[in-house]
Amino acid sequence: MSAVAVTRMTMSRYLDAHRPVLDTSEHLSAHGHREPPLDDTRRSATRARLHPRRYEKSPPSAPLRAAPHRSIHVPLKIRAASAADEPALGRMGAALAHKHHEFDAQRFMLPDDVEAGYRTWLGREARRRDAVVIVAELDGEVVGYAYGRVEPVDWNALLDSAGAFHDLWVEPKARKGGVGALLAEELMRRLTALGVPRVVLHTAARNEPAQRMFARLGWRPTMVEMTREAPADPEPISQR
Repeated sequence: MSAVAVTRMTMSRYLDAHRPVLDTSEHLSAHGHREPPLDDTRRSATRARLHPRRYEKSPPSAPLRAAPHRSIHVPLKIRAASAADEPALGRMGAALAHKHHEFDAQRFMLPDDVEAGYRTWLGREARRRDAVVIVAELDGEVVGYAYGRVEPVDWNALLDSAGAFHDLWVEPKARKGGVGALLAEELMRRLTALGVPRVVLHTAARNEPAQRMFARLGWRPTMVEMTREAPADPEPISQR
């Protein structure tokens, strides 16, 4: 499957951390090429030629303090996960598990070696024909992933064969720029290409930002999961 590249996406938070310091000792020419700075004498002479009346008796101007402002665009690529991505998948999967455990520690389990477990599980799923594991690569670094698979008919859920959207994670430094939505849309595209008529997902009740994003992308509420804990000392069932 081919990768999806977004070549002019501005990632504000990512750029804040990676924006280069402007070099105050040089400036851009009219054609975008860097030129050496003009000293005071050369600058005054140049301005005097262009504006003889204005600069006839003016003193040399102050040196240029900063280069012109330039917008910076970072390329984003959505592609299928490879074996080389497994360490990153394990780390991000573990972060996803920890976040859900914070939402509700009783409902969401947190295995002891959750990172190794996700690394093995997602690496194996990426090699299945009926599963999709994709990653978001930003400036050469994996900063997010999505995972889903084709599930058979489920009589208990009254659900025909469908795509199950299981995981979506974006690293904090790459958020607020649309990476999650791009991953979700590409996962939807790849799952439907496998022949499913719909894609179903679940979100934690407290994960309202994810719910709003999925709603904007076209998912609709269909089920509400409710959990009740068993009593500490359950009453035994009488033998008949």
